[in-house]
Amino acid sequence: MPLAPQLFSDRRAMRSALYAAWQEAETKRLYDYDDWTCDDSCKVVEFFYLATAAYLGSAIDVAHDELRVKTRTDLKQKLPQVTAVIETKDYAYPRQMWPDGRYPHMQHILFSN
Repeated sequence: MPLAPQLFSDRRAMRSALYAAWQEAETKRLYDYDDWTCDDSCKVVEFFYLATAAYLGSAIDVAHDELRVKTRTDLKQKLPQVTAVIETKDYAYPRQMWPDGRYPHMQHILFSN
């Protein structure tokens, strides 16, 4: 099993699979986060969030033009490196559903004021 930083790090020095996937997306002009306050590390995290949203079918989260790949099928075809990070068997990364605030056991969740 690879170490988590080798797979998920947002730092150039780590040469992680996620960092390489972000670079691939930018090189292919499939991702562009145009915020001058966001450095490379920030862009990697934003990219992974949006890639996960596309993978899990959250149309609202990928409705803007930052990530130009909108579906799991397109993600697998156009950005296979990030799909490999999401689908790794080495870690339990959530691949089932995008959180939508509706949960089958909601009646058992207690909220305090």
